[in-house]
Amino acid sequence: MDVLTHLSIDLFPIIILLIIWMDNEKKITRTADKWLLGVLALISIGLMLVNILISSLTGAGWTAGPFLWIPYILQALSAVTMTGTWLLCVCNRLFTGGHKQLRQHVLRISSVLFALFFLLAVTTPWSGLLFGRSESGFGRGPGWWLSWLFCALFLAECMGISLYLYSHEAIRDHRAEESQFFWLSLGILAGVSAEYFWESWWFAAPSVSLAVLWLYLNRQNHQITTDGLTGLSNRRRFDQELHRRADQPAGKMWGMLMIDIDDFKWINDNLGHVVGDEALRETAGILRRTFGRERAFLARYGGDEFVVIDDFRDEREAKGVITRINREVTRFNQETKRDYRISLSIGYALWREVTHERPERLVDQADERMYVEKQKKKEAAGAL
Repeated sequence: MDVLTHLSIDLFPIIILLIIWMDNEKKITRTADKWLLGVLALISIGLMLVNILISSLTGAGWTAGPFLWIPYILQALSAVTMTGTWLLCVCNRLFTGGHKQLRQHVLRISSVLFALFFLLAVTTPWSGLLFGRSESGFGRGPGWWLSWLFCALFLAECMGISLYLYSHEAIRDHRAEESQFFWLSLGILAGVSAEYFWESWWFAAPSVSLAVLWLYLNRQNHQITTDGLTGLSNRRRFDQELHRRADQPAGKMWGMLMIDIDDFKWINDNLGHVVGDEALRETAGILRRTFGRERAFLARYGGDEFVVIDDFRDEREAKGVITRINREVTRFNQETKRDYRISLSIGYALWREVTHERPERLVDQADERMYVEKQKKKEAAGAL
């Protein structure tokens, strides 16, 4: 494959990756996720440039001097570093909660593997293991397949992590992300394998470029549908989920909760908006802990209101979930020292009650019952 062919294949991925990297650099908030995505983009660009350089050196003999080894070593190191960085991206995105010990084991094993391959790569000019003299100048050595093996091991780790967490996850959005990383890792493995088993098919970096682009677009969409303060889904995402649920086949039992923080205005006015924001985040945490690994949809509806969509079969189940939330609120107030106490008014609505009406009627009904609950609390407080 000549230089012009490589340029025609790699130019578009390089431009896309540069755009993603520059957009990451413009962000004021630098997270590990954004940093790793930027590093992965740069490594992929580097591998494509090295591939173009090597294609231009095809046919060069030993007269080019020992420096001709450098691009070949960089090619091997870039490919393994690229897949290793992808593994870090997967670990960073998927190991967000528990499984801390598993994450440490994965990173420890991966570090040993990378150190071993680095040693093999830098000693190749003397061992001739990965690359050596060929009729056209330089070519693959007897151990060239080790580069593919180390890349494949990193990608196999990615797929294994995705499958393991997918099988232990109940929250739909998390399972979708784990499934996404499995298929993206499999796509990268296909690109890496094509490059190593068909020498003229240098598809490893382009396959990673597509994965980076997918993650970048997915992250942009996530920002559009996520509440920046609490990390829960936002009103836009809730509206989508509500209509998705309403379009399900008839007979599916489900419902929603409308949740309002009592006396939130007092917290803001007397303790400040910073504390008010803290109370919103703590309430989101209470909801996460209450539902844990259940398939419940959690969102911030707006202001100090939250919503939950879950599979309530009847009024008894809905009230049982409300009891669980209030129990978690009580635990928070007892165990956490704050200048405020969290109290929630919660209303429920069942889809079977409004099946033949517009989905928004479910919101209205839950809101009405939440307001009745709030009034009861105010009357009880007044009686005291």
